[in-house]
Amino acid sequence: MMRIALILLTVLIATPMAEAKGRRAAMSGDTIMLDGKIIKLKGLECPPMDTEEGKEAQRLVQIMLHARILNCAWDTLPDGTREGDCIYRAASWSPKSRSMVVELESRNLCRKYGRT
Repeated sequence: MMRIALILLTVLIATPMAEAKGRRAAMSGDTIMLDGKIIKLKGLECPPMDTEEGKEAQRLVQIMLHARILNCAWDTLPDGTREGDCIYRAASWSPKSRSMVVELESRNLCRKYGRT
């Protein structure tokens, strides 16, 4: 858990962070769209959209995208794709912020890939 927190902190410090405003949509369980920018959730692979698990992951991401407080950070890769994560809270007084990537993995809807 500490390792995940350190990785997340590094991503958030090294990458410009933006409060998500405007149009937000879950394209799949591991891909989101913020104001026309398509962002792949970093290090995460979700089931295909033609499965119940894939649809459930997409529904959860859609709910998370409409949290009252949503801050997203991403990197633009050499091929032009964007990869990152979003931190969300239900309200400013909520005691805990949550990572979309960590939440999807902890609910066993998606799995990690690559280096961790």
